Amino acid sequence: MGPVDYVLLLADLIVEVCCVVCLLKRRAFSQYFTIVLYLCASIAVGIGRYGIIAAAGYSSAAYLYFFYYSDAVLTICLYFVLMSLYSHVFSEMGISKFVRGGALWGAMMKLRENRTRLMQLVLAMGVYFSAFAGSYALGNLYQDMPIWHYICHLMVIFLPLSWAYTFMKVPEEARMGTATVLAPNR
Repeated sequence: MGPVDYVLLLADLIVEVCCVVCLLKRRAFSQYFTIVLYLCASIAVGIGRYGIIAAAGYSSAAYLYFFYYSDAVLTICLYFVLMSLYSHVFSEMGISKFVRGGALWGAMMKLRENRTRLMQLVLAMGVYFSAFAGSYALGNLYQDMPIWHYICHLMVIFLPLSWAYTFMKVPEEARMGTATVLAPNR
């Protein structure tokens, strides 16, 4: 690992801690508990990864196992976050007890007016999942290009950074109207 890797690891840790502090400062801990859970798990994983790199090295089997198992735990935590955001949207629609599954974006479009903070949290997760999957796919296609290694680090920083921005700049009561699509009659 080079100095850029260490800088990106530290930047990720700082952004995640700042996001948790923003949530605590806004007293949104209980409302967004799963986000706090994910961020705390990610902080613990980041510290654990650094500890294993320092002790066993970046190319060791211990780091390899820790990386993939911890990544699985973080993915499960992100699905808890996603389910929690589903719950927020469906409770706002007043149909939370009737819905067993469905599309989050479709539900948000159906509302005609959304809480801006919730919309930004959902969209950030969508961008994160899409960009992360795309960077893994392109990284597998072009394995000889080291840029994909850094792109994955940047994707990890993106999610808590976007959440921190949302919690700092977007008030809970802010609303945003969704665009309606008008199609000409034929």
